[in-house]
Amino acid sequence: MKKLINKKNLQLLNEFCDFSIFHDKNILITGGTGMVGSYLADSIVLGCQTQGYRPSKLKIGGLQISETSRNKFVDLSYIEMSSSYLVQKNSSGDNQIVFHLASPASPTQITDYDSLQFANSGCLENILNPYVEKFVFFSTGEVYGDKPKEVLEKDEHANFDLSNKRDWYPKAKLEGEEKSKELCALFDIDLAIIRLFHTFGPGVKRSDGRSFADFLYEAAMGNLPVLRSKGNDVRTFLFSTDAVIAFIKIYAKSEKVGVYNVGSAEPITIAQFAKKVSEIAGLGGEIEFNFRSNEDYLHSPNKSIIPNISKLLDLGWKSRINLDSAILETLQYIKS
Repeated sequence: MKKLINKKNLQLLNEFCDFSIFHDKNILITGGTGMVGSYLADSIVLGCQTQGYRPSKLKIGGLQISETSRNKFVDLSYIEMSSSYLVQKNSSGDNQIVFHLASPASPTQITDYDSLQFANSGCLENILNPYVEKFVFFSTGEVYGDKPKEVLEKDEHANFDLSNKRDWYPKAKLEGEEKSKELCALFDIDLAIIRLFHTFGPGVKRSDGRSFADFLYEAAMGNLPVLRSKGNDVRTFLFSTDAVIAFIKIYAKSEKVGVYNVGSAEPITIAQFAKKVSEIAGLGGEIEFNFRSNEDYLHSPNKSIIPNISKLLDLGWKSRINLDSAILETLQYIKS
């Protein structure tokens, strides 16, 4: 299987990240087998190896851990993989650093609110304890609701209605943010909340269910991307390497509680993104529309989601990988 992180992206990670912050630390990454979590885990492993550091222990939690995932780290004795960290109190041990990414992200993966709530807030008492020095909670840009221009940086957010299934995800994330603040204050843990906007790259799964993943997989197989809407909604798309550099810069920032937007600030409509994928895949920029296939799909009500990343820019971060390169690298990974 092709590696998630190629030589060029590893060079970027090493140029803009100081992996010494993970040396001799006990680290837990929940959701570490998902697209973003696996890229973060691989970045820490490879970055530490390249710079001459080594975590004391790196624990990777995932709902489903494949043999491929296990074999990837078979020669590294300090890496442990388990699906039990969220469900057994204190089973995760004396972690000093916790990155919490465990949660379904696609509307197609969300079946009931109770399990979604558990993944984002109910499980936190099982993984947070006085050993933890810093907790990084991954939230979503969807907590802002539908903003016609730039979203805000602070703790402002929209109101959500649990009778609307499409509101379950941002509602659960907000509850997770509040539970994180409560427990981190109780145990005197530094907290970083990352409100993540659309991010993609190697490791994206065919079963992801979100439109950008569908476009990439169809194009990689030589098929035209299919839109289930007119594609007029505006989004931004960030490549995984740029996202991980942002995560590590945020982690290294010394503050008791910090809330950050992480995403690209370059807007593009869904239709424009699909056409770009088609063009880069050699399909002439052609796309198809099939509105009949959207009956069971929960479309986002947000017409425009564009993050204000000024707080992130103040940390010295900027995007290094343009959208065309990000699409090309992801297509190459899928084809491999």
